[in-house]
Amino acid sequence: MDRSTVKMIDLESYEAEFAREELIYNCTEDLLVAMQDQGVSKADLAKMLNKSKANITQQLNGSRNMTLNSLSDIAYALGLNVKIKVESKTQEICFEKSHWTESHTNIDRKVINFAEYKMPKVPESIREYA
Repeated sequence: MDRSTVKMIDLESYEAEFAREELIYNCTEDLLVAMQDQGVSKADLAKMLNKSKANITQQLNGSRNMTLNSLSDIAYALGLNVKIKVESKTQEICFEKSHWTESHTNIDRKVINFAEYKMPKVPESIREYA
């Protein structure tokens, strides 16, 4: 394997690990915020679920793998609905284009998928300054 291939594999594994950690963080943070809003402690939640406080603490700090079953049980105990949204990694951006009229401004919004968006060609006269 050449060095560029190794760097690409390292980058991909880093991105995958980051995505995993981000999901864990967002999920557990949402649960902790809901618990705080409801005045429910980790000990209270442990009693509701007939689990040890240590188990709940480990799940909510990410040191123990939280399964979908555990997530569902915790959410149910807190009276929450869990919705999982699976999206493409392709980013989207919203461009706004303003049109002036005599008395007001109209704004057209269009969502553009980066995978389909073609950058406009830069004229040679401008390209030399870039």
